[in-house]
Amino acid sequence: MMKMPTMMNRRIKKKGDDLTADYITGIALGQMGLGLEDFLCLTPSEFSETWKVWLKNREHEEQQQWERMRMQVFWTICPPQKKQISIYDINRFPWETDVVIPQQPASTEDRFNKLKEKWNGK
Repeated sequence: MMKMPTMMNRRIKKKGDDLTADYITGIALGQMGLGLEDFLCLTPSEFSETWKVWLKNREHEEQQQWERMRMQVFWTICPPQKKQISIYDINRFPWETDVVIPQQPASTEDRFNKLKEKWNGK
């Protein structure tokens, strides 16, 4: 399975062991869209929590985009009247760990013969 890129997986740029003030300011103003005055009013712990929530929100948006794309592929491959596969057969995402796909029982020879008769018109 392909690993999907997410905001949380991206490494934070560091200079030595510490984040630089310029880098944090760039994140706050450029990526998060905070105003300079709002950013300057935040304590380091407040900014840290704000950044965590912002990253989580961005990750959620990315997940929704991937799920919409999978749904588009699903309906393209398998229109509603011919639905024979599950949406999870196309791709299962890392955040879908608790999804249980019901297993269909294996086809028997008797069922095969019934379907064969149905399709052959006998």
